Amino acid sequence: MHGAQSNTSLWAALENYLVASDRSVVLYDIRGAGSSDRDITDFSLAARVLDLEAVVERLALDSFPLIGAVQGCPTAIAYAAARPEKVSHLILVNPFASGESYYEAIPAMRAVKAMKEGRRRVGAVHTQPCDVGLRCR
Repeated sequence: MHGAQSNTSLWAALENYLVASDRSVVLYDIRGAGSSDRDITDFSLAARVLDLEAVVERLALDSFPLIGAVQGCPTAIAYAAARPEKVSHLILVNPFASGESYYEAIPAMRAVKAMKEGRRRVGAVHTQPCDVGLRCR
């Protein structure tokens, strides 16, 4: 799972390496990014975990390594905590300690936080709701 400001293309080099090593790779765009649907309004952690559960169920995955990057880390952690039998390895890339530290550290996320708080002047931030876009190799 990638962070909010990217999409599955972030993983292209790793995906190619793993596929060349005869491994299966599943990538999906999280809500608000990439090729996901645009009519979703719930961006909560619970909704993101449900998205991941839907991917796992759809592909009938038994046990797998799970990689989360930046904003994908809380989702990966929450899923692994709820379904430890499904996650063989949990890999976190650039995780943050709390939501507040994430929103304070990244300018685009400060703007998103400002929008959520109802501030008028937030700069040029493009947010779109989405659902899960899925790509398997």
